Amino acid sequence: MKVSRQALVKWIIALAIIAGLLEALSRVGVSVKSVIEASLFAMTPLALAALGEAVNERAGMCNIGIEGIFLLSAAIGVYGAEMFNNGYVGLLFGLVTGALIGLLFGLLGIYC
Repeated sequence: MKVSRQALVKWIIALAIIAGLLEALSRVGVSVKSVIEASLFAMTPLALAALGEAVNERAGMCNIGIEGIFLLSAAIGVYGAEMFNNGYVGLLFGLVTGALIGLLFGLLGIYC
């Protein structure tokens, strides 16, 4: 795979900007490790949503509301965990909610 010089320069500039921002944050007293850790925690649901959307696209459907499904499933999961005072029940509530919404989307996408 051959990379053009222009693309390489853009990557180098982007990495330099990121390094400069991290250096500035560390001078102010913010830990670089905590910034990277928080970024990875925030990125995980979005990466999972993107992966799910890629699978949907390969199946021939476009679901632009997948983040909303994640949010609703998480909210119902928290409700279930609080209602029964058990995290595993909350996980089950969230899984069932996401599965039912996905089933509804699939049926509406195919038959309507």
